[in-house]
Amino acid sequence: FEIAEAINAHGRELPIVFVTASGERPDQVRRSYDSGAIDYIAKPLNPYVLRAKVAAFARMWRNNQHVEVLNARLAAEIEVRREAEAASTRSHERVLDLLRRRTDELERSNVELESFAQQASHDLRGPLRTIAGFAAVLAEDVDAGVFGEAPSHAEAIRHGVDRMTRLIDGIMEFGGVGEGGDFGEVNLGQVAAEVVTDLRADIERTGGQVVVDELPTVYANHSQLHRLLLNLIGNALKYHTAERPPRVHLRLVSAEPLTCEVVDNGVGFDAERASQMFEPFARLHGREFEGIGLGLNICRKIVRNHGGQISARLNEGHGSTFRFSLASKASLAAEPSG
Repeated sequence: FEIAEAINAHGRELPIVFVTASGERPDQVRRSYDSGAIDYIAKPLNPYVLRAKVAAFARMWRNNQHVEVLNARLAAEIEVRREAEAASTRSHERVLDLLRRRTDELERSNVELESFAQQASHDLRGPLRTIAGFAAVLAEDVDAGVFGEAPSHAEAIRHGVDRMTRLIDGIMEFGGVGEGGDFGEVNLGQVAAEVVTDLRADIERTGGQVVVDELPTVYANHSQLHRLLLNLIGNALKYHTAERPPRVHLRLVSAEPLTCEVVDNGVGFDAERASQMFEPFARLHGREFEGIGLGLNICRKIVRNHGGQISARLNEGHGSTFRFSLASKASLAAEPSG
């Protein structure tokens, strides 16, 4: 009995048959079945019956083992299917979430494009009216044989043409953001060095200084990053006072996710109109500074193309700080392309 109990205690479900010469004593029969036996046979034995019983019990045991194997396989298959269904559900939810975000992004983009088109149309009409008006006056003077004001009228026309050219160039640049190559590993420090070289004439003309921190390699579009830094650092050099030569610092705030700041000592901006500065054709300064008001809007578009954000704040004392962030490669890979 102890051996049978030990076998079953270790989980080995073997068919055990007790064969005894002591007769069918009720207490032994009960204990044999309690210990895990499947039969209790008392002598005299019939070998044919014994052999048949053992063969049947062995067959039952093998069938039971086979059923357990099948059950284990079935349970594993059910678990695999359950996990597959869960993964499919998660994937479906991710696709729906991406579609919702893409729809929201397209709606926002459509609103921005409509506003951009209206503002562009309005701003282009200004220099057109100037050109048309002074051209008409100049034509009348020529017809009358009066040429005293002709040079000033011609200068006004030239100024209108220059402004229209800048507007058209800015619109073309805005439309080109998003083009110009794929995303890849970009050495941000090298891009900054290229931008400083491009701005060398402005730096020398203003007596300015540009300091660049050691910057990491990021997953980005090289052309767009060049435009971003060119606009931000170029603005920092442009919007300065005669009392203070421009000092610009491109500093690294964090590497993951990439966050940088362009800090200057310039004229700053009107805090009450800060919410408008990233809108198309927004001009927060007077005519003493040239510009058409598209640079910061282009910066915002570039940063959004990289899954990031851009903001501005006034510095204590004077100047301003523009902070931008770029999403990681993994985050960008999770976004729909386009």
